[in-house]
Amino acid sequence: MTPGSLGPPPADHAIKTNRMSPPGVAMTYAAEDRDTALAETADEAGTYAIGEFTNDRELLILDLTRLPDVPSVFTELPDTIGDPRPQLGFLHSISREISRPIARDDRVHVEYVPTQIVTEYVRTAVTIGKRKVDGIRYNSSRHHAATALVLFADQSNLILGKDERPEFNRTDDRWLRL
Repeated sequence: MTPGSLGPPPADHAIKTNRMSPPGVAMTYAAEDRDTALAETADEAGTYAIGEFTNDRELLILDLTRLPDVPSVFTELPDTIGDPRPQLGFLHSISREISRPIARDDRVHVEYVPTQIVTEYVRTAVTIGKRKVDGIRYNSSRHHAATALVLFADQSNLILGKDERPEFNRTDDRWLRL
């Protein structure tokens, strides 16, 4: 197995609707352990390849698994911070939607559209300290109390071996290593 075969698919092979990416948008879905990786990707018994990836730079991840509680409407808030309830309520809601189990089949799941829109917004428009967000950490929908990640990495972000690296596909933003 090679990074190119285990990593994110080429854009023309990203043809299924996924939790956070519509057809045609390649992203890297990962988990923090083998059992969760299998639970998130495998529907039936079989033989599967699992790769361990590392990143070659510090990543900025939106962590939806450790959100602060939404303050009660009776909680007094300092005037200096504004009211965090609407934003926190939204983040809690989108976190639940991302982690909701949905049947895996060949249907186009419209249930994914809201999470895909939010993901695309985070991927393309959100910056923190002039840095773009590199991914989202979320609760696994199929492995209780485990977490998974979507990294905004496609094949151009893979660090490939010389035998896998097409000369026409050069980029300075290779950071995902198998």
